[in-house]
Amino acid sequence: MAQENESIENALALLQDIQLAVEEECKSLLDFVSEFAKRYDEEKCKLPYHLNVIDELHINENAHSRILMKLLCYQNDRGEYDILQSLLDYIKSLKGAEAFKDIKIETPTITQEKQRIDLWIRDKGYAIIFENKIYNAIDQEEQICRYIEKTIVEGYKVENIYVIYLSQDGKEPEEQTWGDYKEELKDRYLTLSFYYDILRWLQDYVLPNIRHKDDDLKCAIKQYIDYLKGLFNLRTIQIPMIMTLRKTIQQKLELEKKNPQECVSSLEEMIKSCNELIEILNSLREDYRHEFWKQQILNFYPDLLHQIEKNKNEDDQIKIVFNYSNKKIDVRINRDHGKLFCQVRNNDGSDLDCELKRKLLDCKNVSDDWYEGQTNDWYSQITTYFVNDNDGVKILQEVVGELKKLTEE
Repeated sequence: MAQENESIENALALLQDIQLAVEEECKSLLDFVSEFAKRYDEEKCKLPYHLNVIDELHINENAHSRILMKLLCYQNDRGEYDILQSLLDYIKSLKGAEAFKDIKIETPTITQEKQRIDLWIRDKGYAIIFENKIYNAIDQEEQICRYIEKTIVEGYKVENIYVIYLSQDGKEPEEQTWGDYKEELKDRYLTLSFYYDILRWLQDYVLPNIRHKDDDLKCAIKQYIDYLKGLFNLRTIQIPMIMTLRKTIQQKLELEKKNPQECVSSLEEMIKSCNELIEILNSLREDYRHEFWKQQILNFYPDLLHQIEKNKNEDDQIKIVFNYSNKKIDVRINRDHGKLFCQVRNNDGSDLDCELKRKLLDCKNVSDDWYEGQTNDWYSQITTYFVNDNDGVKILQEVVGELKKLTEE
């Protein structure tokens, strides 16, 4: 018995030592991140004066899509789509883009954010879907699949639909975003990056061919090229800052005292630790986010306090329960593979009332971004995705307000 107690005590002591070591490592990592962030801000303040209008506007993904749309819509004096043709020529030169060689520009319709598609080119005999992820936003549930189906509704056959996935660094889309279309579109799909492809295309293929008299267009393209260079720390004025930051990391990790193999191991360990820290920070953020959503709802609708719930068995950020037609329905903020979404559903998971669904989807305040989510052979809820907390607050305010009115009628 004494030996067993001693073993337990030793195990507990070991666990305590491990906990202390983890806490110390976490503190050391946080100190490193804090020190690096401080140094980054200091070096950024030392950068020479530089003005880029796009920098100052703090644009989002939609703005990038608008810029690309405006460029692709450009026509010369003969009505030819020079920049669109240039992009297609660039794409056709890439490995794996053989199917794109069948595309010929005739009378294209080029839209941005129509049917929620970032950039959409429809022409005689073909349609191209551009999905823009320049800031590496998470793929929404079956997002590309839904866009393909919207294009089919417009009268295009699947074999005439092309998909271009635009990311910051050329990452592939998630498997789930394709639905059942990945295999069917494998030859008519291409991933492009802003870093390797769009910047190079604009700089080497578009800008040199802009006519002198199109001065405004040339200035706009120069500004956009400069903005992308700034985003990727490629501006000449940023080089000293990057070199200083690299040196900071080298000194902090004492890389100058190690051989190349040890340096690689140290950097890989730091990357691993940073990724683990990010996971912990994300977990903390979700806890605080729940309180944030609760505060926002109560700011708008203080009488709903008793209807706000958090189901510990699910990943809901917040859930507001209403009574409608003798059933409990709820509005919930949730997360799916890192994606934030707002959903209206029956509390028991059964089919959402068709009349309520119609009223919500027809409502001016909530109809634009919402869609019916399919489960098996019937629709059980309506859903909308959002990127940031401010958008989420607006969505919550609108849909909760509408549900409050409908359930009190």
